Amino acid sequence: MPQDGISLQTHLLQQLATPPDLLLSTRFIILRSQVTADLVSAHKVFDAMPQRSIVSWTAMISGYVQNGELEDAHQTFDKMEDKNVISLIISYGRHGYGEAIPD
Repeated sequence: MPQDGISLQTHLLQQLATPPDLLLSTRFIILRSQVTADLVSAHKVFDAMPQRSIVSWTAMISGYVQNGELEDAHQTFDKMEDKNVISLIISYGRHGYGEAIPD
């Protein structure tokens, strides 16, 4: 994605009077964690989300895994209220860490 798109998305999120909706927040997490490797920004958005879906959780976990932050991925998974092991398996497997899935 062009840098202009990232800047525009950041600007729009900063200008919102209300928190962005679930879809927009999740897309931002994907963009920041998986496309630009900006895990700090992705995690800030994730933490600020009043509601998270399985897609949001998977996006954040995948971002950590993709960037080799397996401990952070596991800690995020542990915080899921409705643990979905499929999310963890997909995230780890997609990025070649199948053997690293914790017990």
